[in-house]
Amino acid sequence: MKKCPLLLSFLLAGALGATATAKTDWSSLKLPFKEGTIRRLQEGECYAKSSLQEVPRPPQGKGKSSSPRKEKTKEMKFTFAVAGWHRYNCATALPRLTRYEDYQRYLPFVVSSTYQTSTQTLDLAFKVWILPFSLRLNFQLPRMDKEGVYPFTFKEGFLPNLKGKVSAKDVDQRCLILITADWQGADPGFNPTLFEVFTQTAGTLGIEKMLRVTGQAMDH
Repeated sequence: MKKCPLLLSFLLAGALGATATAKTDWSSLKLPFKEGTIRRLQEGECYAKSSLQEVPRPPQGKGKSSSPRKEKTKEMKFTFAVAGWHRYNCATALPRLTRYEDYQRYLPFVVSSTYQTSTQTLDLAFKVWILPFSLRLNFQLPRMDKEGVYPFTFKEGFLPNLKGKVSAKDVDQRCLILITADWQGADPGFNPTLFEVFTQTAGTLGIEKMLRVTGQAMDH
């Protein structure tokens, strides 16, 4: 995993006067990561994890036909989480982070990004060499302007009806961003390993660049 340069330099500069470890009870945040990962987040790293796995089928009862015609379509389960720090507090950082129309400028693999204010609908189109097709996301998400938890659902595109939430919380005068998502449904036909690599890479690089670019813009 790569360091978030601005977050790390912010810590090294001593602008907070103390480390996050000394001030924060991290167990109270209930982050969906292992202890070692949480320690790296404390040090200023960004992190993403992703999993796409087949859902085990319940055992078939005795006397029931095992004909392929009657078998259900294979189901898959996807889970995702990404977290990172912004060097500013949430009230200051979120208005800049939620300029969704600009996402194509600094999110890796995003070739277009549009936002309809009237319906709070964000549309993102992805293109990446590791996958043999383009991906599109369409979901409702308000322009976040303060600490809180903001749920979203994929309306169109791959993994339809995926549900997730964006959490923003001030911790030691900085904004901690956590995005989580869960989905279960018919096999979408993705290679699980490639899809996990893509989502983890896009998640980590995306949040790193968003934090860096918006932080630099706010410094001037």
